[in-house]
Amino acid sequence: MRRVLWGEYMNKGAYRRTVGSVVVIAALGLSGCVAPLSTPPASSSPTTPIASPTATPALLDCDALVTQSAIDALMTTSTPRSDALERALDGAIADGPFAVVNAGGTVCQWGDNDLTRVRVRVLPHASAEWDKLAAIYTHASTPGASYDGGTSRGGSCTMDRPPSCSTNVLVGSSWLAVDASSSVPGAITEPRFHEFVQHLIPAVADADISAPPPPQAKPLACSSDAYQTALAGAYGIPHATSMGVEETFRIEGAATWGERLTLCHYQPSNDGSGGYLGTLSVLPSASRSYAIYTRLVSSGSDPAEKIQLTQGSKKVEALRRSATADTPVRIYVDTLVDGNWIQFTAAAPYAQPDKAAAFAQWVVENLGAGTDR
Repeated sequence: MRRVLWGEYMNKGAYRRTVGSVVVIAALGLSGCVAPLSTPPASSSPTTPIASPTATPALLDCDALVTQSAIDALMTTSTPRSDALERALDGAIADGPFAVVNAGGTVCQWGDNDLTRVRVRVLPHASAEWDKLAAIYTHASTPGASYDGGTSRGGSCTMDRPPSCSTNVLVGSSWLAVDASSSVPGAITEPRFHEFVQHLIPAVADADISAPPPPQAKPLACSSDAYQTALAGAYGIPHATSMGVEETFRIEGAATWGERLTLCHYQPSNDGSGGYLGTLSVLPSASRSYAIYTRLVSSGSDPAEKIQLTQGSKKVEALRRSATADTPVRIYVDTLVDGNWIQFTAAAPYAQPDKAAAFAQWVVENLGAGTDR
């Protein structure tokens, strides 16, 4: 059997999506051909209420972290706040801002497009992951500028169009990631960016001291034969196997490596052929994050359909939606079970609503059946 690494597949240009690069949990296994699983019925009324946002609180409020005047000074123009999580609806939840937020972190954004924006992300209790990723990905974690109260790595600035700067700073045990770009030539300068980052550090240092512990949960055995066989059965294909690790030095990588979540990407074969099938994510203690997600989905451009899953005798409400703006088109199935946010997303030609829901149903029924690391 030949595995295709997720990064190798991305480098071939065979798959693109509207958010950043992808993290993968290492996996290896074979799966057999089984009969397709049953399809959950659609439901027009709720079966279980959406949990209230009572889980791990955010480390910092964006307004407490930095003032609007500091943002405008960095960008040399008015750059209003935007909803960073709204743009995170496209892509796996375990590989983006929701993973950071669910771990008690903070995700803030100003500006509403990739050419002109400022992003500030903070992840508490991330010093061990900082050290691990820096040791492995030395090319992406070279020492950066000197800051009072923090150690920086992996920073860079370019004055090309668009001018942009980015850096990572370890403040106590919290990972601070900052990036800024502008469509206006000369709007961002390296000295002004460093001054802005320094401005953030005291607030992050104060919050770091009292940061509550993040939710901890052993990752599900999503790369095991059982999961791979169930996925192949749901899609009626001979094999589905997990894709290999391809990570780098970044804050989302720290959220994944800290055993705070489950993340597996799958391919529709056991020999590296067929490209990409889909991704399973599970975030623990995620009632607050899921409530935010459902609010954003309800007001978004891709309407969500309510479907009914079951866990034993208990009925569980799930949301299923198609994201036609993604490239390729994707299907998402999300549900909250005992505080665990489960999401399965698949890309065309596997963005098939009934089959994606059938695999999600299997995961719900087998939640907590075992771990693989």
